[in-house]
Amino acid sequence: MRDPEVIPGPVLVRGSLDKLVVRRTLRGHLDELRACYLPALKKKPELSGRVTVQFTLSAAGKVVDSVLQSSRLQDARVEKCVVKAFRGWEFPKPPGGDSVVVTHEFNFEAGWSGERHLGR
Repeated sequence: MRDPEVIPGPVLVRGSLDKLVVRRTLRGHLDELRACYLPALKKKPELSGRVTVQFTLSAAGKVVDSVLQSSRLQDARVEKCVVKAFRGWEFPKPPGGDSVVVTHEFNFEAGWSGERHLGR
């Protein structure tokens, strides 16, 4: 078994910011999302699921809005914490000075074995 994980899933970017730039920036914030998840695991060790967040970046690259788009986690506290965590994050400025809307999925896994994760 491994420690609990927050695994980035698919990302959809509507705007001029490159998807790879978004992924790279998001990876730097995974510990913040994990911090939302870990306390809930103490109460419910089997808690796991997928959470999709939509957030809007200003022309300056700052997150100005974030909302829960969907969730299979079924834990309102974690979901609220995750959505709130995005606010205040900064990304590189989008080329062209336009706002960007990003939809990103994250898988919260209570722990997994390498064999199961690799589909064995």
